[in-house]
Amino acid sequence: RDRNVLILCPWLSLLSQWESELSGWGIDHYVFHGDNREIPKGCNVVLTTPWTFNNCKKSSGFFPDTIVIDEAHVGISETYASIYEHFSEAVRWAITATPVCLSSTESTLKDWFGEMKEARNVEQLFEEGVLLKPQLFDDTSLSDKQEKVMDRDKSKDFTTTTLSKLGVIEGKDAFSCLAAFNRRVSGKTNERTIIYAIDQKHARRVRDDFNEAGVSAEVVLADVPEKERQGVFSRFHSGETKVLVNVSCLVAGFDEKLATHCIIARPTRSLPLFLQMCGRVMRANSETDYAQVIDLANTLMSCGLPTMAPNWANWWDNPKDMVNPWAMLEFGEWVEGGGLE
Repeated sequence: RDRNVLILCPWLSLLSQWESELSGWGIDHYVFHGDNREIPKGCNVVLTTPWTFNNCKKSSGFFPDTIVIDEAHVGISETYASIYEHFSEAVRWAITATPVCLSSTESTLKDWFGEMKEARNVEQLFEEGVLLKPQLFDDTSLSDKQEKVMDRDKSKDFTTTTLSKLGVIEGKDAFSCLAAFNRRVSGKTNERTIIYAIDQKHARRVRDDFNEAGVSAEVVLADVPEKERQGVFSRFHSGETKVLVNVSCLVAGFDEKLATHCIIARPTRSLPLFLQMCGRVMRANSETDYAQVIDLANTLMSCGLPTMAPNWANWWDNPKDMVNPWAMLEFGEWVEGGGLE
């Protein structure tokens, strides 16, 4: 409590989560955002986004001894670097559920943050009751056209051009999300489902399919205003809305512990993205005791199983030598150890 701590959150939703946690712990803090730019004297903990604070770092009058970087796998941009350089004497603590960065081939999280202090794998979190171990269903049934389009893309992850050819074909949802929902989810009570779509066109097509079938569904897209977005989240939390469809808005930083089902209807080769999508339904809570991940896009084969424990320490030290943490496992080991059904 005698140290000045700056907590950097890449999304506004994380500011709210941190504010709630700090209040629960009885820790005084200040949210440096919007019109709130006057840090009270004697305040030791400041919550902010990197983009807000970077513009005011010289005039804020706040000099942190420690910088906490939440969702650190995105904390290696020029904006973050400017803050780190300005407060070069501050100790940096990086926090993330996915301590890898596949978006850069030149720099790694180790380059930015040094030694990994603690690597808690999913098995530990299952045992401690922090995470729920989900049922995994590989319901992938790609068409020949989809497979050919994907096979032609040799990039690290699929490009937007490739993805745009996969989601809506001849006016229909090419991944048949509604059929997967009816097969795995329909008829159960209190379920809430998050669907990851290809792009905005695909997301809206999926939403319309569900609503036409009598299942209340809404979309959350990048252009949805914050106030409207919070209304959607409120209806999803209450159960008025059963299905939330998005492209990438509901990844890291979205925390709805009552979400029970995740339908992945967008291919990816990105391990962090895959784990973050699955993680939206793996949060333990007092009202639900199970979770399901339903894969329609071959992501379990591309990225591995979220129920297995990757050796993050090896990845941290040798990121360029590993394809992904499951690369050394045969598929039979995935099924036996990871719970694939």
